[in-house]
Amino acid sequence: MNKKFLTMGGIAIVFGGLSIIAADYWLKNNVQTVVETVEVPNTATPAVDFSTIVAAAEPMRYGTVIDAGMLKELPWPKDDLPSGAFSHIEEFLGGGERIALSAIDANEPILVSKVTDPNDRATLSRRIEDGMRAVTIRVDDITGVAGFIVPGDRVDVALTRTFTIKKDGENAEDVAPIEISPAGDRTFTGETDSFVATTIVLANVKVLSIDQIADERQSDPVIVRAVTMEVDSAGAKSLAAAQSAGSLSLQLRRAGDIATDEFKMPDHGIDQEMTSSFTEIQPILANTSTTAKVTVRRRTEVETYDVRDEGVNR
Repeated sequence: MNKKFLTMGGIAIVFGGLSIIAADYWLKNNVQTVVETVEVPNTATPAVDFSTIVAAAEPMRYGTVIDAGMLKELPWPKDDLPSGAFSHIEEFLGGGERIALSAIDANEPILVSKVTDPNDRATLSRRIEDGMRAVTIRVDDITGVAGFIVPGDRVDVALTRTFTIKKDGENAEDVAPIEISPAGDRTFTGETDSFVATTIVLANVKVLSIDQIADERQSDPVIVRAVTMEVDSAGAKSLAAAQSAGSLSLQLRRAGDIATDEFKMPDHGIDQEMTSSFTEIQPILANTSTTAKVTVRRRTEVETYDVRDEGVNR
């Protein structure tokens, strides 16, 4: 019994080994066939010359004094270096310390437009674009959108004024004539001779700073007393005149909203068109009938009377 069992076991082991050898031989032959039939394209990848670029090793905020420990050099294609970039840290700090003029994220390349010149100060004037002006207006918690305006936001500037309707016989110096009232939204004050009108003086204006805060990473609401905006020379004159003409308020625009076609901006910020709610009062023409003077003498007394001229007798 044991001899028969051993014989059958030996036969099974032999056949199992032969099966393994046959399977291994078949797999090797098929893999070799696949390898031999694969065509490898002989296309050489063009070589790219790399240089280095100076980037921020950590986040920086407006006014940060930059030192060597806050910088690092990253590999960058030599032909694709951005304009105003620095290739080496020694080049960046060679002339003296520099100060960040805007927020810079980690691993972001540092450009000359985002930092001061060597040993220069981080003043607001460095952030004003060519041909633009910085103008400040006074605000409060209401006109300043409850403190939610931060540097870098875009706003519209609205002017609100109270107008008195000019009546016959009134001195033009005492009341504002209807012809120069703004063609904006009108709200009556309850008085029959006055109304309040609001018009947009400037649209899509960039905010440079709130009070003395110019950091564009400022995100927490802050109630401020002044907002500084970037405008052109015509806009600066408009804001100066508007601050004396009435009350200014800011309207915060959605982030990324740069459309300006929703407002037709009037010349110099003041709309000179007549309001649609009123019409110009035409002057009342005087009576065209003529009069004649008649003089009556009674001894030493002389009296003159105005007599209506009825025309000649027919």
